[in-house]
Amino acid sequence: MQKKFVVKDILKHHNITSWFQPIINVERRELIGWEAFSRGPETDNGLETPAMFDTAAEAGILKPFDLMCLHTAAESFDQLQLENKLFINISNEMLIASSRLKDQVGKLIADNRVPSTRMVLEIDEKNASNNINELIEAVHFFHEQGFEVAVDHLSGIDNVGESASLHKLWSEIKPDYIKLDRSFIQNVNGSASKQKTVKEVVAVARSIGSVLIAEGVETEKELKKLYELGVHNVQGYLIQKPQLAPVAPKLDDLLDKELFAETNQKSLACDLVVSTAHVEVGTTIQSVFELLEANVHMSSIAVVENEKVKGIIFRTPFMNKYSKRQRREVVQAKCISSEMSSDFLHVDAHQRIEQVSRLVTSRAQLDAEHDFIISNEQHFLGIGTVIDLLRKVTQLRVKPDHQENILTMLPGNTPIGNCVMELLDKDTPFSIAL
Repeated sequence: MQKKFVVKDILKHHNITSWFQPIINVERRELIGWEAFSRGPETDNGLETPAMFDTAAEAGILKPFDLMCLHTAAESFDQLQLENKLFINISNEMLIASSRLKDQVGKLIADNRVPSTRMVLEIDEKNASNNINELIEAVHFFHEQGFEVAVDHLSGIDNVGESASLHKLWSEIKPDYIKLDRSFIQNVNGSASKQKTVKEVVAVARSIGSVLIAEGVETEKELKKLYELGVHNVQGYLIQKPQLAPVAPKLDDLLDKELFAETNQKSLACDLVVSTAHVEVGTTIQSVFELLEANVHMSSIAVVENEKVKGIIFRTPFMNKYSKRQRREVVQAKCISSEMSSDFLHVDAHQRIEQVSRLVTSRAQLDAEHDFIISNEQHFLGIGTVIDLLRKVTQLRVKPDHQENILTMLPGNTPIGNCVMELLDKDTPFSIAL
């Protein structure tokens, strides 16, 4: 009971302080923002963060406690004149409750000196399955008010295939940021299983347009491995410990320029996901017809079983075949598996766009339908279209800093020219083989 009295006393006297830790982009050497950590007074009762919030929940004061911490963090952030975004943790319950009390959210925005467009509300996945629909509605409401949202991907959920419901949550919430818990990051350079998990999460995050941030980076080896895996946004003790009155880290001094000199933010198949439309193999033909009829822009639907793709339904031939009610009534109760096409292009989420382009081109004369399936470790991720693929390839061709030949994937004229000029400037002997 003692701990409950302590948190009630903290709330009563607003006896809380905010400590800040920077979040940076390694590739661009830029400060993204600061995560706020709320800390109570130093005591001998063992009430540390996050135990403080657990105790507040047990005492039935989590919502006002959350609100106090949010206001304190925003006030400190403003007083310290910290730049860019303010990341602050907020309970799912608080987010949902606040979205119902729209006047309270308006007051929250008005009372804070930090505008909502600079605030990122962090929620966690741990209890998301308890009230997914309410949480999705709340996030959409806060998005409309100008806030950004981050989802904490926690330990214990370390298999992308087994956490399909949570990734469904990601695709519906469309969080601006996904934060990888420290448990995935610690010794990632020495763990093949952690590298596999990070690689899978990178694909999912990119497919829904979310920025991925790694928490708890403590060693340069971890940072280097994360960079190789495509995670360029990090926070942790390696960069800076949480501080009460922090100064922005000097990233040019902190990051080895040679170690992170070359970008590896390649365009991958996971960037091509434009739809996640899918049905189970046991879905009836009539249900699929109604789905396509209600979604006129849907050009194809994946047919899956246990998250693995078994076939695809292409809109045009399917609708042409069953547009007449008399014909549809004969087979409407049959499973869609009897009508799905098993001959479709299947690409891995981590394949380069140039490779996908070649695969699509090689099938162009074989099949008039060119939508293709994108999978992440054999689990359905989404559907890509040729139109979007052509758009991406065109962007790569005209991108001024594109470093490779689109066909051969070998260094192009720009990096070769830069290298030659650098050698000439240094008066270093060299040879060129053509």
